[in-house]
Amino acid sequence: MELLCVIVVAIIIIWIAVKASGGNNNYRNSCGECRYRTTWSTQSQAERDIVEHYRNSHPDIDPGGRQHYRGR
Repeated sequence: MELLCVIVVAIIIIWIAVKASGGNNNYRNSCGECRYRTTWSTQSQAERDIVEHYRNSHPDIDPGGRQHYRGR
């Protein structure tokens, strides 16, 4: 029984740490020029990924497209 309590407490602590660190992968961006979409990640990572895509695939166009959010 003691071991079970320790495991439950550890799981709760890990869950709280993930939530506090912004570990939610609820954002992705889609390109406005082609069908490319970033993977689901943090908002800042999705933005970095779409900027990198535009730099490599559409160098003469400013980054655009849409940002998608999957709320929970």
